[in-house]
Amino acid sequence: MSEIVTANGSLLSLDLSATDREIFMAIRNQSGLSRVEISKVLSLSKGAVSKALAKLQEAGLVDEEREKPGPRHSGQPMIRIRMRPDAMRFIGLNLSTRGAYVAVSNLASEAVWNSPCYPLEPSRDGIVAQAVELIREAKRNAGGTDIGMFVPAIFSASEDILEVTPKQASIPYHEIRQELVAQFPQSSVVVSSRADIMQSALRPEMFGKVLFLVSFSDGVGGHIFDRNRVIRGGYNQAGNIGGMVPETGPRPSVTDLADMLGCDPLELDHGRLEELFDAGHKPLMDWIESRGATLSEPLSAVVQLLNPQTIVLGGNFPNPVLSALRQHIDLSVYDVPTRMPLSKPDIVISDVLGEASRATASAILPLAKYLSYLD
Repeated sequence: MSEIVTANGSLLSLDLSATDREIFMAIRNQSGLSRVEISKVLSLSKGAVSKALAKLQEAGLVDEEREKPGPRHSGQPMIRIRMRPDAMRFIGLNLSTRGAYVAVSNLASEAVWNSPCYPLEPSRDGIVAQAVELIREAKRNAGGTDIGMFVPAIFSASEDILEVTPKQASIPYHEIRQELVAQFPQSSVVVSSRADIMQSALRPEMFGKVLFLVSFSDGVGGHIFDRNRVIRGGYNQAGNIGGMVPETGPRPSVTDLADMLGCDPLELDHGRLEELFDAGHKPLMDWIESRGATLSEPLSAVVQLLNPQTIVLGGNFPNPVLSALRQHIDLSVYDVPTRMPLSKPDIVISDVLGEASRATASAILPLAKYLSYLD
């Protein structure tokens, strides 16, 4: 069989139907399924499954392997189907005032390579040139073709950048996208603010669930993933239902904590925050307790409105701080004593914490777009 996809191949080269993609995701989420099991899981005929698998194998995305028979096994051993994680690699780019990062991941969303943090170039033209060089560096080190870039912005329905977060407005994201398209014509370039939620939503243990993600970075934002798509509202604000306390209240972000501590937000990187937490720094501990209580009301509203299976906490705080914050969140604020309460979702900590990991998460954007989860 000749493989037409390599670690440098592009999704643009694939001609897969919606059924083909659905079968691919089933294999990605549960490696080792048989053809019969895929048919049952997806309610598809064996013929449809066989046809799709032939295309996926031709594309080099999956392999079939017959089980080794046990000592008492009779009959033909089962054939198991597994994804080839490194059949394709993707490049993720994240540029912020905290630094410039690029990463490469595979089909399983596993990081293959990460760059160090580079200081952001001072001029707009310099940042555009820096972005192009970062993509070239990723290609030299780990391959990859399709490019995902995280942009903290409001997008139009046609994916035009309408309004960048004020703290990142000095970064020319629109010009960067145009230059990447021009410099890498064989690549698809997907720009989105949804890298964090897609990294969580496309994890096998999360896939198919209703997720609500709250990201605590320089500001506070939210995303809803409803089983197979990110919910979008007017000006992309659907995900902020219940996730953001009023503008006049304390919004639990890095900026909010910096204001309380009397320092520049850029000083509060992961290393510094972990030092303060390990030392039991009282102002930080007081902030965690008060902001956990603050979040109880909007997240309880999320439970009543959306009833998600999982609430994900992420952003630019390290895991210990978010784990402590989670301990102070009460999701029962709007329970009615005379009625049976809704079952409460799990609150988990995202594996996208900080700007470096957001570059890795950005690498999932081309796959998410191709699979129609960003439509």
